[in-house]
Formats: sequence, C-alpha cells, structure tokens
Amino acid sequence: MKLKLNLSLLTMLAVAVLLSITACKDDDDGGNDLTAKITGTYNGTYEEGTSGSSISTDDVETDVTKESNSKIKVVIKVLPGLASVAFTAEMTDETHFTVPQFTLFDDDLMGSGSLENDNTLKVDLDKVNEAGAKITYEGLRQ
Repeated sequence: MKLKLNLSLLTMLAVAVLLSITACKDDDDGGNDLTAKITGTYNGTYEEGTSGSSISTDDVETDVTKESNSKIKVVIKVLPGLASVAFTAEMTDETHFTVPQFTLFDDDLMGSGSLENDNTLKVDLDKVNEAGAKITYEGLRQ
C-alpha cells in the first residue's frame, strides 16, 4: 500500500516537473530581439487606391506588438472598432520587415515596411489581385 502511494506521488511529481519545463519554453527563436525598436503605437496617414485614384485618412493609430523575437503583429486602425488592417510580419533586421501574403476581405495583400529615424513607421502593401493598387501607411511614434 505504501509502495503504491509513493509510486503515485513520484509519478505526479515527475509529471509536474515535465509540465513546468514545457510551460517555460517560449516560441522565441533564442537570438536577438529584432522587434524591440519597432514595437509601439504610431499615429499617421493611411492611403488606399491606385496611382490615379486614392483615398486617405489622417490621424490613424497603428499598434505594433511582438509575437516572437523576429515576428510582429501590426494593426492599422483605419476606423477604430469598424475597420482595420491586421497582419503578421517577419523582421529582416531591427528596422525592416516583410509582410507575407494575407487576405483582407476579398483582397490578397503582401508587402514590406520599415522604421525610419527611430520614430516613423512606413508600411507598403500591394494588392496582389489588382495591378497597381496599394495600401500605404506612414505614422510617427506616440
């Protein structure tokens, strides 16, 4: 009886140790944090359209948050609570990122972005299924 109880306690202890080890593991790639300079809140101008016809909106807030040491989440709040452009991007260095293709409503978008002078966020997205159509954003760190 005592042997079964000790064996059960030993098993539970081993499981607890294994769970705590795996719970501490994170998804970061272990290298330098490429997202440290770019994460933050920005306020600026959103523009969408083609070279001949476009619309723009000023005073647009954008949040950049860390997903891992080399990935960021960007949310451009075009109309807060109603419409936003959200995507995950891969940092190529501390101030530049690429945006893999993603779908927003019926549009497939992809592009790139950068942080200039440590305070200006620039995003350029091309509409894959509409030649010449783009979304751009430029904002200052808040």
